[in-house]
Amino acid sequence: MTYASAAHSYSAAGWATLPLPPGKKYPPPSGYTGYAGRPPTLDEIERWIADPATADGNIALRLPGDVVALDIDDHDGDHAGPDTLASLETERGALPATWVSTARGDDDGPGVTGHRFYRVPMGTRLRTGAGAGVDIIQRHHRYAVVAPSVHPEGTTYRWYEPSGEPSDRPPRIDELPELPWAWVAALGAPAKAEGTRVDAVAPEAVGAF
Repeated sequence: MTYASAAHSYSAAGWATLPLPPGKKYPPPSGYTGYAGRPPTLDEIERWIADPATADGNIALRLPGDVVALDIDDHDGDHAGPDTLASLETERGALPATWVSTARGDDDGPGVTGHRFYRVPMGTRLRTGAGAGVDIIQRHHRYAVVAPSVHPEGTTYRWYEPSGEPSDRPPRIDELPELPWAWVAALGAPAKAEGTRVDAVAPEAVGAF
């Protein structure tokens, strides 16, 4: 019972959760993602926990407006994400150690890839990507699949503390470090052209990572 077993602990830590199909990253319930999406209520979460159709599903985080996650991707073995991250840290300064969610870690730590979570000023809008292999998960743009979800390839998501140690609980939002201002400034979303709807988003821009 993946969603049912974890949703309460996420709610207690301050996170809004959505159920996903078992072993999959998509689709989430409609109406909760993208610019126009709203966070689920506690009553809705309780219904998903009790409903056999969603209780066994994977679990996704709809991020609050003051949290972002950097998704470092090396799934094809091309080192694009780790290489981009190294280059960005050279340019903008090292990122503080933080909580990481990944289905590719082990007892020795999460490695370089995975979702790295940071706090930002409320309402911050960043670009959707920071370079090859580095995407940015934000409240209005994508959600994060997290433990104890099962990856489509069969591995299980886990949380890792900033020390690199595996954790059996999700982080509280106030435990996340701040994304350094140099990164916030450099990754800021470009100004929208006059007349562009701020709630317009392509369907593929509301999916999972």
